[in-house]
Amino acid sequence: MLFIGLIAPVVIGWWLIGKRRANMLLSLIGLAALPILVWGASLGAQIGSCGVPDCMSSTQHSQLVITIVSLVLVLASFGLLAVHRAMLGGVLLAVALAVGAYSMAATDVAALVMLIVFAVASAAYVFFVWWSQRVAARVPDFPPVV
Repeated sequence: MLFIGLIAPVVIGWWLIGKRRANMLLSLIGLAALPILVWGASLGAQIGSCGVPDCMSSTQHSQLVITIVSLVLVLASFGLLAVHRAMLGGVLLAVALAVGAYSMAATDVAALVMLIVFAVASAAYVFFVWWSQRVAARVPDFPPVV
């Protein structure tokens, strides 16, 4: 799983940014979170040498299973970003990172904080883009001063 967590962001990033010209900031946020989510999903799926009684409790494993859902949501947001649906992809990315942060709450505080920061950053970016489009589309109520 180590190689998948390290090579997958490079391949997906090359496909998203290089070939599809997806939204740069949202793609980079998702790609930065991908190795942590792959790690959590592999522990949740019990892939590798780490088992429930050996290196994690049953509660930690139960929460890490939710990381699999978060990983699927991040991959779906990459698909939306690839077809140039930046707003919808950004909202899905923020939700996926929040779900991933929740799944890391009992296991790893550093990953929890990182995923929260990424979720807030992607949500703030989507809000900023939505707000700027809303302000630009507004028609003034009075005639302009000449």
